[in-house]
Amino acid sequence: MASPVLPPPETATTRRRGAGRELWRAFAGRTARLVAGVHRTWRRSLQFRVVTITLVASSLLVGGFAYLIADKITGILLENAKTDVRLRLEGGADYAAKQVLLYRQPQEAQLQQTIEGTVNYLAGGDPQQTSGVVVAITAEDHPGVIQTRAAPAIDVGPLISPALRTAVADGNVASQIGTGRLTGDQDTKYLAYGSPVPTKFGQIELYYLVPLTRQDATAAEARATVVGTGAALVVLLGLLAAL
Repeated sequence: MASPVLPPPETATTRRRGAGRELWRAFAGRTARLVAGVHRTWRRSLQFRVVTITLVASSLLVGGFAYLIADKITGILLENAKTDVRLRLEGGADYAAKQVLLYRQPQEAQLQQTIEGTVNYLAGGDPQQTSGVVVAITAEDHPGVIQTRAAPAIDVGPLISPALRTAVADGNVASQIGTGRLTGDQDTKYLAYGSPVPTKFGQIELYYLVPLTRQDATAAEARATVVGTGAALVVLLGLLAAL
C-alpha cells in the first residue's frame, strides 16, 4: 500500500509571502471601497462636486502662480547679482591692469608678488576673507610661468569651466553659473565672471566667483510664503464653496 503524499512543510518565506498577499488583499479591498464611496458621493452630492472642482482648480491656479512668482524673483535676484559682479569686475580689471603695466616680461621676479597683492586687494585686503567671494587671476598664455593666485587661497581650476576659460582667454568678458565648493564644506551654487586684463606681454585673466546662497534663500522664502498664502486661500475657497 502506497504511503500518502504529505504537503511540503511551511517555511518562513512561505509564511511571509502569505502574510504579504493578505495585506495586499486588505489594502486593495479598502481602496476599492473608498473609491466606490467617493464615486457614489460624487454622483449623488452636488455640494461635493462643487467643492472638489473648486479645490482642484484653485490649487492649480495657486501652484502656477507660486511657480511664476518664484521664477520671477529668482530672475530679478540673479540679474542684480550679475550687475553687481560686472561692475566689480570692470573696476577690478582696470586696477589689475595698472598694477601689471610696469612689467614687460612674465618672468620678472616681482610680477608674481604683484599679482598676489592685487588679488588680495580686490578680495578686500584680507587673503582669508570670509565673505564668500573668491577673486582669482590666471594666465592661460603663460602656463607654468605665472601661477594662479586666488583669495581665499583655494583651487579655482575645477570652478572655472573650459568654455568660460576659453572665452576669457580669447579676450571676452564672460560668465557662467555652476556648482562647486568655494569657501565652505558644502557644494555651493555660484556665479563666475571673467575678464581679460591686458599687459605688455600679452594678457592675464581676472575672475570673480560669487556664491548665490543668499539669492536662493530669498527665492525659497518667497516661494514658501506664496505657497502658504495660496494654501490658506484654497481652504477658504473650499469652505465658501461648501457653504
